[in-house]
Amino acid sequence: MKKLSLRIIIMLLSILPFALTSCDDDEDHISVVYEEYIMTVASKTLQGHIVNDGALLQTDVLAIKTPSKPNWHPFPMTNIKGFRYEPGYEYELLVGETSYVDDRLMDDPLWSEFKLVKIMSKEQIESEGLPEDFLKPEDTQTEN
Repeated sequence: MKKLSLRIIIMLLSILPFALTSCDDDEDHISVVYEEYIMTVASKTLQGHIVNDGALLQTDVLAIKTPSKPNWHPFPMTNIKGFRYEPGYEYELLVGETSYVDDRLMDDPLWSEFKLVKIMSKEQIESEGLPEDFLKPEDTQTEN
């Protein structure tokens, strides 16, 4: 009985380094990228689609502009930590975005997290040039 227990322990100890190595190997392929930029948030929300846990949902979304996307586009309401949206105000926000990228895929980030760094301005105005809604398929956003 002791001999069998000793064999099992030795076998488990010999497998353990391989299990730990494979976990570390996956983590080596994930890069964390952080950047800050100005985001404009429109004075009203619009109807749009988001994908959350694989389900397509129609809901109110923020309309935003960023330096890389200068036209209004949808953004999930709750995705900016520390930001509380008030309808009727257009915002200029300094936002920090942390993206997690799988280096093997060289594609869009696996997910991104957004955090309010600073409210640069908050004006009570009606935003101009907004679309009627964001219900076209190409407007659909994934909630991270």
